[in-house]
Amino acid sequence: MEITKALSEYLVNLKFSDLPSDVVEGAKFCFLDWMGVTLSGSKESLTGTLLQLAETQGGAPQATVIGKKKKTSLLQAALINGSASHALDFKVPETCTTSCAQIPLTHNCLPTILLIPKSGFLSERPPKDTR
Repeated sequence: MEITKALSEYLVNLKFSDLPSDVVEGAKFCFLDWMGVTLSGSKESLTGTLLQLAETQGGAPQATVIGKKKKTSLLQAALINGSASHALDFKVPETCTTSCAQIPLTHNCLPTILLIPKSGFLSERPPKDTR
């Protein structure tokens, strides 16, 4: 529990200006890579099938499905966007630099991380129901 507490305190107090420039550049690269493969994966049949399922299940249109002009619930958007980012199953090249090493982690975490602000979990206000 001490490690979790220490890491949490460090992250809460972390300022953008504290980050080394190579870390910022690496994060930008990872985000752009994730967005590119997610946009490509949004055209795959898996993504269409998951979107149809989400539409059938209903729910508040809270979050964007990347590559589509649609919104769905937070959980469905995380599932669809995460699946789209893996749909083409790109691998990190062996010749990749250190900034590429975080790509698998980025692809697994970003669909959820991007939805946290919309969830309302970081504020005192509950998420807005847009139904």
